[in-house]
Amino acid sequence: MVGIFAIGLWHTLLYNTITPAIMSLQKAHYNALANLFYCIALFVLLPLGYTYMGLGIIGAVAAVAISDLPVYFVNVYASYRQGVGMLRQDGVMTLFFVATLIAGLAIRHAFGLGLPFPAWPH
Repeated sequence: MVGIFAIGLWHTLLYNTITPAIMSLQKAHYNALANLFYCIALFVLLPLGYTYMGLGIIGAVAAVAISDLPVYFVNVYASYRQGVGMLRQDGVMTLFFVATLIAGLAIRHAFGLGLPFPAWPH
């Protein structure tokens, strides 16, 4: 479950870097819209992940992890509209994150530790 939450945390970290800039431009309506979409996504995805997809608690955890993804998209739109621009920054940081993750997994593999997820093959 921690791994699922960690994956969901990445887009949260990305939009938390631009939200203060948008708020400082006195554009709080974007934040309100983002929170509305977050609530809608959570109310829709939580029962879908838990009950209808047959995943149980793992589906519910995944739903919570991705339910704030619409907040990221609203912030991307807001930053574009306000001329702040964040897609390049997000792309560079995502590439850095993926490269660091791959390096960390390669080091684990070099020491014979396998993957950090117990259900995956080593």
